[in-house]
Amino acid sequence: MSFKKFILKSSFRKKSKVIYQLSGLSIPILIILFFAISSQMNYNLKQKFAPDSDIQIIGDPNSHINESLMSEIREDNRVENVIGMFDYYPRNASGLVVLGVDSSDTDFMKMYLSSGRKFDNNEKEIVLSDYITDQLNKTVGDYISLENIDYKIVGIVKNPFYLGRSYTSLKNAQELSALQANESIDYNHGYVEEIFIKTKKGENNTKIVEDLKNKYNNRSDVDNGVMGPEESGENSRKYLEKMERIIFIVVPMVIGILLTLIIMMKSVGDRTREIGVLKAIGWKSKRIFTLILTETFILSIFSFILASIVAILVTFAMNLMNPYLPLGFFEFLETLSVSTFLEAFVVVIVMALVGSLVPAIRASRLSPAEAVREE
Repeated sequence: MSFKKFILKSSFRKKSKVIYQLSGLSIPILIILFFAISSQMNYNLKQKFAPDSDIQIIGDPNSHINESLMSEIREDNRVENVIGMFDYYPRNASGLVVLGVDSSDTDFMKMYLSSGRKFDNNEKEIVLSDYITDQLNKTVGDYISLENIDYKIVGIVKNPFYLGRSYTSLKNAQELSALQANESIDYNHGYVEEIFIKTKKGENNTKIVEDLKNKYNNRSDVDNGVMGPEESGENSRKYLEKMERIIFIVVPMVIGILLTLIIMMKSVGDRTREIGVLKAIGWKSKRIFTLILTETFILSIFSFILASIVAILVTFAMNLMNPYLPLGFFEFLETLSVSTFLEAFVVVIVMALVGSLVPAIRASRLSPAEAVREE
């Protein structure tokens, strides 16, 4: 029998032992994978549904921001894109928030269409959230009345983070808000509530925020100022991320190394006579050492596959129990990343090999005489 065949046969020779080893190795791997999958899912969902902005400017709730400010910001050669937004909160539809934005900027704002099409800026059209259409029993082609004006529903969006968020043109949202407050609107001098800024790749956003604050924070229409990454905030975020990694990756990894050490030490102890016989028939210490490490490597691969399946199913089941995150199974899989599993796999292999190092050294140093004496 070749060395490779012997290793494979030896690794899965006793079912009870294999189940015990796989279970022990899978527990820390499951914790690592569960954290990695959850983090990746949340990150990808935010990338899918959150506006693609680096910096925000929030206006005064009474006077709002004049749209001319966007033109000024666009002149900064460090800026890639500038988007203006205006929210309208209707009184006759609970939970509905209508976001006014130019139709061409809806991709930037991550308007995720599940059916229908985008609205036309020059028409009384609206794209409703699936949460609102379910509440009002509406669908594409129906109409909804806002401030006694009929708006045609031309699309439906899904967004698990903002359930009632719907979309219409900036002009429509401004008009609806003015009608609600019994105010007149000057279409030649429009206004927005928030400005989203996307900077060019490689630019120092902290410096841009500082410059924008110095330039615009004293404006009467910029009430809450410029919001974006600051040095203290970035350092705090990095520190929290580091702590999360220590808790959810390093700690399970240390536990996994200890479990691997215990499991493989027991395995070596149970096979003392076998190892002694192999030594007696001419196996070198190096080959015995390789045998134990390779067996651990193979068991770790199978434990990783088992833990991956369990982690995916458990995370998806938790997602199903969350009424605000109604993702189908294939949509859920789209939020995962192959790189996440590859990184976790590297951690698992390092964990397994480090944990099996001492048992492998012990087994390689065992002599035939010691094996007979211990048995």
